[in-house]
Amino acid sequence: KNIKLSRTNQEFHEMHFHLHRENGGSYKHRYPFGTPLFGSSSIRQSVYKNLKKLSRHEYESVRKAVAASPNVTIEILQILAEDTELDVLEAVAQNSNTPKSILKKLAYIEDKSVRKSVAANPNTSKDTLMYLASNSCWQVRVIVATNPNTSSSTLNMLA
Repeated sequence: KNIKLSRTNQEFHEMHFHLHRENGGSYKHRYPFGTPLFGSSSIRQSVYKNLKKLSRHEYESVRKAVAASPNVTIEILQILAEDTELDVLEAVAQNSNTPKSILKKLAYIEDKSVRKSVAANPNTSKDTLMYLASNSCWQVRVIVATNPNTSSSTLNMLA
């Protein structure tokens, strides 16, 4: 049966094919994006190398998937935080592994979706939340108010 895949699914299958081929046809790395890694350090190292390579992939959807991965390292998140595609930057801002320093940088991106994701991330610092509290987009300000790291002085400013 011939099934036509959407562009995103097709890209994912191409990415999976490349991982499969690069790992000598082994399926031991079948789920590098969504499953937290357990087991040997050689598997973790192999997944790290694959994620690092894929962080520079030509398809935005592949880089976005890497940015959303629970297995992505801070080093790779730093690479992806330099991406030119807003969907990739939004995925970096949404990742629970993204450190305060990268979130602070992303808060200055002139895109409300990226800023909303920064405001919602529990790793966002009080200073960055204070900066976002003065954003012209009311949705960003509402999300700042719901972040547990928002200081009482920032909440008073929002009131």
